Amino acid sequence: MPDVDPGQLGRGQIVRDQGGRDQGGRGRATSAGSPAGHRVTVIGLLGDDLTRLQPEALSALCEAHSVAAPARQLDVVGTARQLDLAADRYPDAREPPPATGPAPGSYPDRQELITLGPDLRVAVASIASARQHGPVAVIASGDPGFFGILRLLREQIPPESLAVLPSPSAVSVAFARLALPWDDAVVVSAHGRPLSRAMDSLELALATSGKAAVLCSPDSPPEVIAQHLLQPKAGGSPEPKDRPDITHVGEEGFRNAAVVSAIGTAAERIFTGSLAEVSSGIFD
Repeated sequence: MPDVDPGQLGRGQIVRDQGGRDQGGRGRATSAGSPAGHRVTVIGLLGDDLTRLQPEALSALCEAHSVAAPARQLDVVGTARQLDLAADRYPDAREPPPATGPAPGSYPDRQELITLGPDLRVAVASIASARQHGPVAVIASGDPGFFGILRLLREQIPPESLAVLPSPSAVSVAFARLALPWDDAVVVSAHGRPLSRAMDSLELALATSGKAAVLCSPDSPPEVIAQHLLQPKAGGSPEPKDRPDITHVGEEGFRNAAVVSAIGTAAERIFTGSLAEVSSGIFD
């Protein structure tokens, strides 16, 4: 079930959970669509600031028959429509128009909203089904092709039916916040996989590179990653203090570990310190 109140989604919108069931509101009549299915536009959004999106992305989001997004972002469609209208009426200001402004006639009356939950394969199946009825917009984090949903979408949707509009990845922005080059870093994802597998990949990355970035998840937050790194290996491992840290930085003036959280939002936070300090912290 999606973690969202259908009553807060705005008029003319319905929600579909990962199993394809409508949540709230009446069912809608759907057009037949083309035999091959409609286009799926994958929109990278870093944080929650829609003003960073290009007009092409805003238009695709507003005009889509169905929108797939994480639960926390399912309410962006109404804001996107205001911004899209503002871009036409006030191209320099890029501010939402007055509340009494006319709604564009090109927008669909109803948009089906699909929740991107923990099991992305189920959500992708719903996206593939929805594109038979009209164009679909998928809101992804940062660059959809970098440890993102694009790989799974290509398994069920032909690449010629996909349009990808990326934003900077969370990893690139995190390194930029730290003023660090990252062409020598290894990136490990803790999303959608057991923590043990992520840690195996991280251990290997640190052994070969010495600098690594970890895409954390609610189930594998930074403090848990740090705690595992501080545990001695079985069979005569080095002491924790001698082992490389999450992001080992050789340049003088920086410390051994850094956490950049809530990237691109008003709650963005940057922490630098020792691996032990990270292990005892709490991060969003």
